[in-house]
Amino acid sequence: MHVEQTLHNDGHFDTPKTAASRRSIRLTDGLAELFEQLIRRRRRSDLVFSAPNRGPWNANNLRSRFWYPAIHAAQQCPDHPSPPPPDRRHKTGTSTCDCATYLYQRPRFHDLRHSHVAFLIDAAWDFYAIQQRLGHASIKTTFDIYGHLLPYGDEQHLSRLELRLPATACRPETKHVGDRL
Repeated sequence: MHVEQTLHNDGHFDTPKTAASRRSIRLTDGLAELFEQLIRRRRRSDLVFSAPNRGPWNANNLRSRFWYPAIHAAQQCPDHPSPPPPDRRHKTGTSTCDCATYLYQRPRFHDLRHSHVAFLIDAAWDFYAIQQRLGHASIKTTFDIYGHLLPYGDEQHLSRLELRLPATACRPETKHVGDRL
């Protein structure tokens, strides 16, 4: 997939703000097949995910029509529903049980980008590849935002380090009887 334009909040398209933002993003085979089906028999100028009027989505409209209802539904525990609202004008609240079957927090749409990076880090992607994928102009930006997700000093890293050190560096010297301490 090639990033050639960005959509601004006011609904107009423009060139990406930095050279690093104009990039190619590799897709998994499954996603490539899905996009191939979505764009089949469309013009190059058609949007893949368009609003009902075939134009770009208004961010507020997208959130109110789809994002917030999905979050609200995910915050409802099927085993412990929230009490009914006092009147029909109010939406129901969130469940209050401790079940793991529903969403406890209210994520933002942009949090999907952060979740994607967390999956990339867990899949052992290096930070330069993540920087390129996100379109950050500087690796410092990528590391400042996502560096805390790296596993530091875990057993796997320590054992790899030990394999690279000379054997004498990892073992204390053997003292012979009669040697002074």
